[in-house]
Parts: sequence; C-alpha cells; structure tokens
Amino acid sequence: MAHRIAHDAAAARRRAGSRGVSLQERVYRVLEEQLRGSAFVRGDVLPSEEALATRFAVSRVTIRAALARLEQDGRISRIQGRGTVVAAPPAPVLPRLSLTDVLSDMEQVARTTTVQVVAFDYRPAPPDVAEMLGLASGATCQYAVRLRSAAGQVVMQVTTWFPESTGQNWTAADLAASPLQAMRTRHGLVPHGGQQVVTATIAGPDVAERLGVPLGSPLLRVQRSYTGSDNIPTEYCDALGPATSFELRMALRLPD
Repeated sequence: MAHRIAHDAAAARRRAGSRGVSLQERVYRVLEEQLRGSAFVRGDVLPSEEALATRFAVSRVTIRAALARLEQDGRISRIQGRGTVVAAPPAPVLPRLSLTDVLSDMEQVARTTTVQVVAFDYRPAPPDVAEMLGLASGATCQYAVRLRSAAGQVVMQVTTWFPESTGQNWTAADLAASPLQAMRTRHGLVPHGGQQVVTATIAGPDVAERLGVPLGSPLLRVQRSYTGSDNIPTEYCDALGPATSFELRMALRLPD
C-alpha cells in the first residue's frame, strides 16, 4: 500500500506540475483517488503525517490541509490513539419518486438524476395504452425508454408513450439532453390532470439487467396518464423501480 501511494504521488507530481496545481490539491487528489479505488478499505489506518510528507516530498502543513479536506468529505476520521482511519464511503443520496405531488416530483427527479435513452421509436400502441390515450387500437405512438440514475446507480426505468403528432416535437437526442418536463412546457403540453395507478410487479430479464437487480426482484410500478387543459389525454408514463425509489405521503384528517 505504501509503495502504491509513493508511486501515485510521483505520477501526480509529473502530471500536475506543469498545470499550476497547488501541492495541497495534488496530495488531496491522489489520496482521494486511492480512497475511491481499491487501495484502502474501511478501517485501514493511513500512514502518519510525517510519513506522507516524506513520500509526497511536501511539508506536514500541506499534508494536514489535504487530510482536513478528506475528513470534511467524510472519507477519513481522526481517532485518538489510532491515527487517521479510512471511513465508510458516504451513502449516495438517491431521489425518491413522490406518488402525490406529481409536478414537483417530475422537476425534482429531472434535477437530481441523469438520463440515458435506451429505446426510442414509433410503434403501434398496445390496446391498454391506446385506451389510456384515447386513441384507436394500434394507433402509432412515440415510444421511449429512459433510465434515471443517481450517484452512478440506476434508480428507475421510465417508459413513455405519446401520440405520434405530439412525439414528433422532439427526438431521442432531445430526450437525452433535456428534461421531458422542459420540452412539454416548450410545446404547450404541461399536464393539467390525469390518473395514477400504483401496483407491485417483478423484474423481468430486460428490466432486471437495466436496473441491476436480480431476476424476479419485487418492484413498484407507477402508471400515469396525463391530460391537458381540455381533458384530452396527452401522455402515458410507466415507471418501474425498487421500493426505495418511491415515496408515498398522505395528509391525514382525524375526527375531532
């Protein structure tokens, strides 16, 4: 472990020296990279400040400042009698899809996750989708499947169906680059109402692979159909994810 630190420190000096990176920043980057990798595990004790200063060829003041930043990040802990100890990696803060406040939910999910479009085409709508959209059975719709991720973890799969005339307002590249809510607003398609159905299901082969869960894992399914100001259906959305991706809050009124 000590050899690896020394080797990476030398490499960091060569890479960063010509770019004006401070010594403190250089040490911080190398140690932070080691803590994210496999060089350390929770509970490992880092070399002393003096040893690190020697290996990085910097002062103890510089080492102390870099360690202070790592402690602030939650990467290390100072324990009296033991020294500087590797802490558990911080738990990612994952967004939770609200099942009540729909508009706030869409904005929050778009703001806190990244999106990957894994399917996009125009195809005949299945009978249940066509019925929800008020279309004739087999009518052509825009079909898209997006994966929402946070902290490097896929938290939900979202499938959307739009009538063909509506879907032609954007492409797969648009869906990957901009939140769907922004495109709805741009084209005057802000939802004014709709209905929501929440059920339980299990992960089939494709969904299990995309969500990174075992085949047959329990999932929550949230189906939403949206309507415009004229009460005409505009969109059908089908979201799948582990129970930890969803949250249901309800106000309770109790009798006096």
